[in-house]
Amino acid sequence: MQTVKELIREDHETLNTTQTTSEALKHLESSKDLVVVIEDGSYKGVITAEQVFRHEVTNQGQKINAVYKSAPKVAIDTELPEALRLLYEDDLKIIPIFDDDRLVGVVHLNDVLDAVINEETDIRAEDIMSTKMVSADPDEAIKQVMGKLRNHKITRVPVVDHTGKPQGIISVYDIVRKFHKPQDKQEASERNQARTSLHGEKHSPFDVEVKSVMQRDLTTAHSNTKLPSIINLMHDDDVGSVLLVDDENRLEGIITRRDILNQLVQEYHESDRTVDINIATNIDNIGRDELTTMIANFVEKFQNSIGHGHINLHVSRHKERRGGQSLLYGRLHVRCQKAKHHVTAEGYGPRHLTRNLLRKLRTLILKHHQDQQQVSTAEYFEHFDITSL
Repeated sequence: MQTVKELIREDHETLNTTQTTSEALKHLESSKDLVVVIEDGSYKGVITAEQVFRHEVTNQGQKINAVYKSAPKVAIDTELPEALRLLYEDDLKIIPIFDDDRLVGVVHLNDVLDAVINEETDIRAEDIMSTKMVSADPDEAIKQVMGKLRNHKITRVPVVDHTGKPQGIISVYDIVRKFHKPQDKQEASERNQARTSLHGEKHSPFDVEVKSVMQRDLTTAHSNTKLPSIINLMHDDDVGSVLLVDDENRLEGIITRRDILNQLVQEYHESDRTVDINIATNIDNIGRDELTTMIANFVEKFQNSIGHGHINLHVSRHKERRGGQSLLYGRLHVRCQKAKHHVTAEGYGPRHLTRNLLRKLRTLILKHHQDQQQVSTAEYFEHFDITSL
């Protein structure tokens, strides 16, 4: 089995936790860039442009210590399926590679996907693409798109016209390059001052229109394109997503490296469970075993309605707290033989969040079967134990 050793790159920077995000941003041009964070000579984690954006860093003096993300120390002899799992569970596009305690480089998700994809697979873009997309209008203000990116926890938004045809795409990285990097930030401030003097009113640099910042060179394909071809497109065009269009060039969906990673993790990490359960989060001590047990108990109750497949739980933290517990945001993806659902919820603490997600999933399962089989609500209450989780 191939290991990460053959895929190591040395294109990364190393900064200390006491340095500033402005210094980090000098090295973060795209999703392929990574800064490794150290403290007193010891490895602490990583920082990307996406993290800077997510933390809404506007103070150029903000310390890296407040923004960096914990990430695993991946051994140089780690096999590629395990590397896929680590990239998935820690929501990373790049992982640092160590030979004992010595950092030897990084491995990119792109390279792992290229190495592990089965050229004979029958999986097509339509099998894993996202069709419920958040999009933007070319004349929309950048500040509105920033809100969409943060609220929906996504990294890119297709830009479409009134006919549904894609005109461009705008990502976190485009915005960070344009507005958050120190030099560009100064230029934007100077342009803003000039506009204020000229028009006598205050303008934010984020009032500019999407069409002035978006990427116009698009990578597109049809939804029936096979997965290896999608990966080749991403590799050849050096992009993180492909827009899926119909014969009239109307947008049908989007497929990202994350979608492909999710699919491959499911294929590589089949377990003894009827349903394979994965939990992806960067929160330490979240209690993965307990949350996995909660989901497994749910699966056991609804086995006949779910079938074989995969359930993936993504958890992130909000700033709000109550009673010592942080407000968490969760996404539950269900890709099973008899059920394909996507639910989101919030909750104070991991258990509360997971209960809320499972309650929503239960409702969707009941509704689906009632719609399909035309049975009465009374019959469903009798058939399913929905009074407890």
